[in-house]
Amino acid sequence: MKKLRFKPRATFNADLKLLVSLDRNIIDEVRAAIDLLLKTHQLPPEI
Repeated sequence: MKKLRFKPRATFNADLKLLVSLDRNIIDEVRAAIDLLLKTHQLPPEI
């Protein structure tokens, strides 16, 4: 399986900044989801 890399686009960073302004805890959830995707190539159904 090919190793994935995360390269966010400018729009992703802008959207994330907006979300963080609404809820500071969202950054941890987004980082956890990205890490999980990079490791397992999928998200569990509950996310």
